[in-house]
Amino acid sequence: MRSAVSLWLNWSQNSWRQMVVAHDSPHVHAPGTDPDRILVAGDGASAGVGVLTHDLGLPGYLARSVTSLTGRATDADIVVTTTMTTSGCLDAISGLQLSRFDVILLSLGGNEALSFANPRQWAADTTRLLDYLEESAPAATKRIVLSIPYFGAVTRFPRLLAGPTDRYAARLNAITEEIVAGRPNVTFLAFTPGEGNEADGAHSYAQWARHLAPAVSEQLQPRGSSSTRDAPVEEASRQRALDELGILNMEADAEIDLLAASARDLFGVPYAAVTLIDNGRQAMVAVVGMDKRDLPRSESFCDVTIRRPQSLTVVDAQRDPRYSAYDVVEGDPRIRFYAGYPIESPDGHRIGALCVMGVHPRAFSDHDSALLRQIAQRVQERLWTLSDQNAESDVPPPASPAVPAAGHVPVHIPSTSTSIISPI
Repeated sequence: MRSAVSLWLNWSQNSWRQMVVAHDSPHVHAPGTDPDRILVAGDGASAGVGVLTHDLGLPGYLARSVTSLTGRATDADIVVTTTMTTSGCLDAISGLQLSRFDVILLSLGGNEALSFANPRQWAADTTRLLDYLEESAPAATKRIVLSIPYFGAVTRFPRLLAGPTDRYAARLNAITEEIVAGRPNVTFLAFTPGEGNEADGAHSYAQWARHLAPAVSEQLQPRGSSSTRDAPVEEASRQRALDELGILNMEADAEIDLLAASARDLFGVPYAAVTLIDNGRQAMVAVVGMDKRDLPRSESFCDVTIRRPQSLTVVDAQRDPRYSAYDVVEGDPRIRFYAGYPIESPDGHRIGALCVMGVHPRAFSDHDSALLRQIAQRVQERLWTLSDQNAESDVPPPASPAVPAAGHVPVHIPSTSTSIISPI
């Protein structure tokens, strides 16, 4: 049976292994403020089989579905491949800073079911993975383990193979449920056979996400309670992540300059900047309205910004004893209003900020914070691109392509085209 399934997977024109898989950024964002953080790890539908972007895959739809229930933004990081196994998942997440996630969603076992893996090995691998999460993630980080989907619901999968495969998947699911039962921070979420495991378009990812979103949102901590967002910054790891990006001494970039100018124009303030927090200083990558200069970290609004996973707003710095003695507040340019949103490295360390500043007190609404977050994410993506370019070549990155005029912040809207997807 194992050989027959393998033959079909590798050679059949109906096999999902012949389909496209999402290969874009493994980070998706649902709009809003004060984001919840979800890690999606595993195989199957979470890998984006049949679509070109994770925005149209399960992680993208899940992020938006959770946001629709919580009213807050949702960020999802994706560690998935179509061939991932449970032991491979442990290797893939071992270097991640798990303390920054509110929920870890595991979608595993499809490959083990299809290969009729040894049940004892499955139990050992699952136990090791959950033990690692228990040791490495804080208690406030909830874990959700999805059951292995049943292949009988996949019309293109041969009926002759589906029966034995599903019986084996049920056996592995029973083992998983028993392992999870004694773990208070782990929830086993079962799918019943035929519950939409085969998709006839990207809208089916949305259907699955709507099924998962209530279980995910129920695990999220109410705001104001102790949660993963109270975790202190791991400074050594944060600095190492910044150094590894190799962007501290890069040349000025036209696209980042434009994004900073767009933020200034959008909020009607005289100053905007993209900063990096490097050891004891704040370095400016881009600045609009004032000259570039380093500031001591002890007098940096942006250093305060990176200590939290959401935006920081200072309505009137001159009247706030935490900031009134800063040189940029007491002296030129006499900053009174500040709003900043953190910029992260690809592995989630907060390394800098996009900020806007003014010389008059000002309120900053949730809508304003959501817009600032959107531009900060554009800056973040550009910095990652420049880092990749620098890693591939010793020469400076090429000039940025033509971009829209200042004051216009383009918004990416995912395509609504659909593709066929499958559970593995």
